[in-house]
Amino acid sequence: MPIMYILARRKLDVARQLGSRAMRADAVESITCGWLSLVVVVGLVANVLLAAWWVDAVTSLGIVWFVVKEARGAARTAVATSEDHVLPGTT
Repeated sequence: MPIMYILARRKLDVARQLGSRAMRADAVESITCGWLSLVVVVGLVANVLLAAWWVDAVTSLGIVWFVVKEARGAARTAVATSEDHVLPGTT
């Protein structure tokens, strides 16, 4: 997990230097991967320590919350940076 954070920071630096939205998106994906890995590990450890069947469902909800949050942010960015400000299928 620390490796994903270091990788993401370097990608963000490179994206800033290049002005590349694609590289920034890849950096955000690395951040997302790191968070998802952390949630899975915490869920597995809690499941083993507490022997609670419901921990898996709770960690899954955490993952869904994070993915929805990231998707909404990405959609806002796409709308804000599009030239005509219209999403496909919404005309």
